[in-house]
Amino acid sequence: MAATHLVRETASLARGRPCLEPDMSENRYFLILCREDRQYLYRAVLKSCEYDSSFALTPEDVLRQCLRCPPWAIVMDIPTQISLDSRLVSVICDLKVKWPVLRCNIFENGAANVLCLRPNRSDDLLSAMKGITENDESWVGPGPARQYLRVEHCCRVRLTCDGGAWRNGNTLDLSSSGASIVSYDKLSVNTKLRIEIRDLADEPVYFNATIRWSRCWEKSRELPAIGVSFDAPVDAERVIDVITDGLLNSLN
Repeated sequence: MAATHLVRETASLARGRPCLEPDMSENRYFLILCREDRQYLYRAVLKSCEYDSSFALTPEDVLRQCLRCPPWAIVMDIPTQISLDSRLVSVICDLKVKWPVLRCNIFENGAANVLCLRPNRSDDLLSAMKGITENDESWVGPGPARQYLRVEHCCRVRLTCDGGAWRNGNTLDLSSSGASIVSYDKLSVNTKLRIEIRDLADEPVYFNATIRWSRCWEKSRELPAIGVSFDAPVDAERVIDVITDGLLNSLN
């Protein structure tokens, strides 16, 4: 597994008060892609606000952190961005998710201006953060977008309900929170499943899951499938590795 380079901070820590590390499974935060030598500029600006933040040093770290828990937004420090592979930057800017990517110019005097391309708008950093945390729709890009990252990934799958017979299927796509699975069996929404996913690792990976939607052969020209959410991933980091690798491999 690739090493990660993340620094998590809460607003209270930035103001110099001791605190616990934020629970990223519940609390939204701003994810800042920034070189270490420039992070002090953001800390100085953010110490006066209530927003939790997390720093990442590489695009790979950004993807892994976003997969663990969606941020309010990604803030991409422009001098840091210039030093990165433009193809990796393009992956981050085209994740097809709800939260925006903000390019930020920040200066020693505390001025910090952001530019967002989807949607196309600009503002100062703190005003942008305020609008985003207040769910200002003008910060949501056009077209359909997901809350969680997802990548097309085909794996062999077996499903069982209530300990019954195993049924075969294949994943269409995969995220850290669930999957779409081709299945010709008629399965109802809210059904609890035990899922075995092969081809993620040397040994099968097991999940408890719940069916969130179902598409049957009789009513759709698309492949019959179900959408499931994982109740308790046994190996979430492995799924994160697969999705991150899938996004980065799309560049080749």
